Amino acid sequence: MTDVLVRHAAHGDEAAISALVMSLTPVFFDEPTSTLPPAVQESLSPSGCLQRIESVEYDCAVATRGGQFVGTVAVFEKRHLYHLFVAGDARGGGIGRALWQFALQGCAPGDITVRSSRVAVPVYLRFGFELNGELNTRTGVTYQPMILRRGA
Repeated sequence: MTDVLVRHAAHGDEAAISALVMSLTPVFFDEPTSTLPPAVQESLSPSGCLQRIESVEYDCAVATRGGQFVGTVAVFEKRHLYHLFVAGDARGGGIGRALWQFALQGCAPGDITVRSSRVAVPVYLRFGFELNGELNTRTGVTYQPMILRRGA
């Protein structure tokens, strides 16, 4: 994982974050031809990403390698992992773990939740999360509720 930099997201990062996340949205769906509902598309647009970057409710970070965006993470209210994405060609090199460790430093004491895509469940299990309920679908996106149990 040479030359990877993880830092807080800033104004100006929103287009790159949006492009990265939108390129990976097929992992959300059971059918690869599905499309994101308009509300989800808006939340992942550059303006939606900028709202999270500027919001006091979210902690957002990015990972870059050689000046290129290779990952992003956002935590809501210091207790819910809103999203964590690593570019396909950068997976397996510890970038996801580095983003998660960076984000975890800003989390409040106590449990942390995530709504994981099915393909990301093994990653979150390696991070110490456990399944926390049945698969669900919300706004057209299937997810697995998970929780990282930590002492308060």
